[in-house]
Amino acid sequence: MPRSWVAESTRPHARIDERNEFGYLWWLRSVEVHGRPVSTYYMTGSGGNKVFVVPDLSLVAVITSENFGRGDAHELSDRLMFEYLLGSVEGPDDT
Repeated sequence: MPRSWVAESTRPHARIDERNEFGYLWWLRSVEVHGRPVSTYYMTGSGGNKVFVVPDLSLVAVITSENFGRGDAHELSDRLMFEYLLGSVEGPDDT
């Protein structure tokens, strides 16, 4: 896949709400990790299934879930990623 397409598809094309923007099939969100902003992009599927990419941390994470029919499936996966996983990783500047 050409780098130019990755760059184009993961840049904001629409603002969704106060936390999320949307590229071409990618959700975009900046979060704080150890006090500094980190850009993420991710795709979502039914039941809370998600693929997250965090270039600043050289991290790709996949969450598989069977929370079909739950109104909070995506929120559960987001919390797992943004609060627990990203809260526990060390960034490139951490020692």
